[in-house]
Amino acid sequence: VVSFSHFMGARLWAFLMLVAGASACWITAQRVPEWRTSDSITVADGLKQLQSARVQFNYANVQLQAKRYEEALMTYQQAIRIDPTDHDSLPFYHAGQILFYHGRNWEAEAYLATAVSGY
Repeated sequence: VVSFSHFMGARLWAFLMLVAGASACWITAQRVPEWRTSDSITVADGLKQLQSARVQFNYANVQLQAKRYEEALMTYQQAIRIDPTDHDSLPFYHAGQILFYHGRNWEAEAYLATAVSGY
């Protein structure tokens, strides 16, 4: 014979599991549009993970590919500010290339010099 409290405990447990499962499905459904392409994932992460140098660098690459140069420059600079000791020359290189492309040669020189200095 099963006691009433045991029966109610099992029902409560089943209800909580149902709520947890429904919540997980809802959260997943909210992220599905972000998962359409690698670029959409990168953009979504770039807008959320503002303190990750690697995520910001990847986000800047998407902006650069879309020819949104000023946005890409600011995002590369953000990646450099987040972790200036990352020892990755690519944010410096890309920022320097954008500045050079826009005729801002003095600024470009500093970034490019850092990129080629064995960083």
